[in-house]
Amino acid sequence: MALYNIEKKAVKTDALCFECEHYDKQLKQCKGIGKACFEYDTLTGTCIDAVTGMKFKPNENER
Repeated sequence: MALYNIEKKAVKTDALCFECEHYDKQLKQCKGIGKACFEYDTLTGTCIDAVTGMKFKPNENER
């Protein structure tokens, strides 16, 4: 599975991480998992919430 950034509306890439406000540039770590980035099922086009385990469409305003 991939990661999807709901703020940027795109599948996560290294360049996308570096621009993200949740990326700690000093520690080189993402702090946005479950906030801005979610597991993304490419087959169904849905994200999976890390807390509830529920699936949601990233382009819909469910969050």
